[in-house]
Amino acid sequence: MKAAVEIVHVPPHYLVWNGYDAAVKAELWSSAIEIAGHIVAVDPTALSGEAKTKLTVAQRIGAVVVTNANHTRAAKQFARAAEIFVPAESSGTFPQAQILSDGFELFEITAIKIEGAAPGEFALHDAREGGSVIIGDALINFGAHGFDLLPAKYCTSQKRMIRSLRRLLELPFTRMFFAHGEPITARANERLRTLLENCA
Repeated sequence: MKAAVEIVHVPPHYLVWNGYDAAVKAELWSSAIEIAGHIVAVDPTALSGEAKTKLTVAQRIGAVVVTNANHTRAAKQFARAAEIFVPAESSGTFPQAQILSDGFELFEITAIKIEGAAPGEFALHDAREGGSVIIGDALINFGAHGFDLLPAKYCTSQKRMIRSLRRLLELPFTRMFFAHGEPITARANERLRTLLENCA
């Protein structure tokens, strides 16, 4: 996969970048959160030197989070000077990493375990400014599917995943960021509620 050359700022505290990975035949998206004087990079893919400089010009990368066992991506390169946080299913790939658990907090960001999606799936919740959720693979927002569930063939159990995703509706959030797809920047909680109601 080619290194991304452009980073987009999503107000108030987020940055995203993306690129096509021919190996998995999918568009991969990455997010970064500006919080507590740090950058938290989530499922990062490679950035060009100029783009990475832009990312870190004002704040250093304080942590890297991998949201599931399929998202190794460029996490090791990003974590050279930062702590890395991964699901237990990725501990063999990242032996020095801290292990995520349900309810784990990092710079006011809370990790939420999503059962039934990809192995080790987590979502992250940032309660600031109306709230934001960053999701690994359980939800997608691209191509012909648009905003949708991870297809059942990629889930360990789509029914369990749907039950887990309903936990997110209890949280305040207006924005949602994806590992596969463009961000939703308004009414994300309502859109998720509608999607899950249609799965009942």
